[in-house]
Amino acid sequence: MNKIKVLDVQTANSIAAGEVVERPASVVKELCENALDAGAGNIKITIKNGGNSYLQVLDDGCGMTGEDAKLAFLPHATSKLSVISDLDNLDTMGFRGEALASIAAVAKVNLITRTADAPSAVTLQVDGGKWSEITPVGAPIGTCITVEDLFFNTPARFKFLKKDSTELNKIIDIVQKLALARPDVSFLLSTPERILLHTPGNNDLPSVVFSLFGKQTASELIALPELDMADNSPVKVSGLIGQPGAARSSRASQLVFVNNRPVHDIAVTKAIDEAYRDRLMKGKYPVVIIKLNLPPYLVDINVHPQKSEVRFWNSGTVFNSVYHTIKSALAEDVLPPGDWSDRTKPESAGKENRGGTTLPDSIDSCVAQRPAANYPVNKSFENVALNEPFAAIDADGDGHAATHAATQGQNEGEAMGVGLGSDAVCETVAGRESETELNPEAGRKLGTEPKPESEIAIADVSARTGEGGTIIGVDTKDVASRLPFLPLVGQVFNTYIILADHEELWLVDQHAAHEKVLFERFMQQLNERELRLQTLIPVPIRLNLDDKRMALNFRNDLADLGYEFDEFDGESLILRTVPACLLTNNPTEAFEAVLDYLRDEVKPNDKTWPEHQLYGFIATVACKAAIKGNDPLTEDEIKTLLQELAALKQPYNCPHGRPVIIRLSKQELEKRFKRII
Repeated sequence: MNKIKVLDVQTANSIAAGEVVERPASVVKELCENALDAGAGNIKITIKNGGNSYLQVLDDGCGMTGEDAKLAFLPHATSKLSVISDLDNLDTMGFRGEALASIAAVAKVNLITRTADAPSAVTLQVDGGKWSEITPVGAPIGTCITVEDLFFNTPARFKFLKKDSTELNKIIDIVQKLALARPDVSFLLSTPERILLHTPGNNDLPSVVFSLFGKQTASELIALPELDMADNSPVKVSGLIGQPGAARSSRASQLVFVNNRPVHDIAVTKAIDEAYRDRLMKGKYPVVIIKLNLPPYLVDINVHPQKSEVRFWNSGTVFNSVYHTIKSALAEDVLPPGDWSDRTKPESAGKENRGGTTLPDSIDSCVAQRPAANYPVNKSFENVALNEPFAAIDADGDGHAATHAATQGQNEGEAMGVGLGSDAVCETVAGRESETELNPEAGRKLGTEPKPESEIAIADVSARTGEGGTIIGVDTKDVASRLPFLPLVGQVFNTYIILADHEELWLVDQHAAHEKVLFERFMQQLNERELRLQTLIPVPIRLNLDDKRMALNFRNDLADLGYEFDEFDGESLILRTVPACLLTNNPTEAFEAVLDYLRDEVKPNDKTWPEHQLYGFIATVACKAAIKGNDPLTEDEIKTLLQELAALKQPYNCPHGRPVIIRLSKQELEKRFKRII
């Protein structure tokens, strides 16, 4: 007897269905994609019990004839292509001809469909691969497919389904992605109890985001500009990206669409990371909705049955298109957290510096070779402790603590979750606890356990984001220009500069601020091809053979960036020049940092640096050259640093993404002291 057997059609289809139908969300995805391919403008999805027992997809597309309806349930039957070469010009969501056959093999499926020229609709029932006769029925133009008792004939598959709420969340995630991919189509998802989501179908992506995730998330997104790439890239990039203040702790909020198909791609993910490198701290990820449109023959979608992976003809071109488009959008001013709608420049703005002091041209000239600081620091800031609980304070002497009059549901400045991932339902319905930074230098986060209010650090308050997005009617340059004119309170911990006015405290990280100033100056000089060099007394630097070989390999690139050196002996180099804007008291340490960056970031076979790696290099050397935390500064040095920082177009983040400025409002202080509750 032969050991090898040919499987019967039902068994083969049931096994094949495992690649297409994993759970109810897979069914919804396939049926909605078919509806989109049929030209539907409205798609209604109804779910019961998480889709395990019942789901229905109704559309107003072109419909099918009776003959086509029967053929549609055959394996590998499709209207999308005839020969393999058709894949090169395919602009539909589906093409394999597996979806309906796979669904019908493991569920009870009812189809009702009608074309525009048919006098009536037709209906067909398929239960586990067994067909009924096609009969006429009354119905509008379009298609309605009802799927019941999923995996009724494959109990081994059914037992792996999750609870109804989990399966429902998966369905909502799928429909959200489809709605974002096709803002011109209206999607309605409901259960018998309630409507879960409804998009307008007005071909406006921000409107879809608003309808899915609310005003907060929509206001935190920036539209991507249309760019004409220098290399005449066929890739057209559009979509929305999040303000840095709306960043999340996972990539769940990063959605990428290629020709309206949701996909995952390493090159696009890397481009997003590099574009945000100077805006976000490590471990934070931006909210993005990136849409790539390119000719079908330049992307291979026939990689996986789920069609969630693609291959581009040239990943480098895709990377560059995404990277430059996002960088261009982020080049616009982004305000630090808070509401700036009614802020104005203080009266002292534009006047001479207080006391008529003549300030040096650059903070660098102050810091280099300066004596110990003599600026009198307010010592009361040295050991601030907020570890004792506070009782409600009677501010008015009436025997009662003051009550905050605002009736908003959320405290001013608290962030809401974006809800653009697999946990979208939980985050949209229940909200998400805001994530705040305990320490900008260390980048640590609050845990999920809420801390007692008395233990919340001062940075926590100002790290919370407000409405975000572009503030209408506010000149962001005017906001930054306030810095040199705010009254100076002092320098705390020899690290943070404290400023204050009648409304709020401003805290400036002196290292991050100087790093940003140095970085922007270096970049400007490079772009203008006016990099100034500082000649050194020859400095010998001893290296191991690998580092020396790497330095020599990039000798011309390093010289273009201001680092000129000669070979000295078998293991040493002689450093002769450094960039004048990055001059430090320890050029050896700075040059070793350069080599560390090359070792960690540049591939061994690279002969030149891509732009994003050059950016990282300059950020690294600027960090090494900047003044450090625990460095005392004089009053003149502080004023000069603030002037240089205020002159920058975007002074709110250092090149590595850490915040430079955080603010604490008077209202937040009063809440901490229970003057208002």
